[in-house]
Amino acid sequence: MNQVFRLPWDKTVDPFWDVSFSREVLEKSHYGMMDTKERILEFIAKNKRVNSKSGMVLLLTGPPGVGKTSIAKSIGDCLKRPTTVISMGGQNDPIHIKGSKRTYVDS
Repeated sequence: MNQVFRLPWDKTVDPFWDVSFSREVLEKSHYGMMDTKERILEFIAKNKRVNSKSGMVLLLTGPPGVGKTSIAKSIGDCLKRPTTVISMGGQNDPIHIKGSKRTYVDS
């Protein structure tokens, strides 16, 4: 069964770039993974410094079972943003992710 996922384009969330709060959330939710947590904190600190209000996309890669989903949920908790997990397992055609060209009827 195909499920449709719709993004709530009409809703906004104020940015929350608090490095100390994020450090606490990451320390509570993940043991170890120091390199990953430091990189996330760098990302948050950079966005706080430039006062970023734009959306962002983070790509987490790695073999199954290394914690990509749980770290993504923790990043959402750090930023106080609602998060959703979309499984892309088995998707080998970019059309499924990017969509069709505008010249096609169903695009």
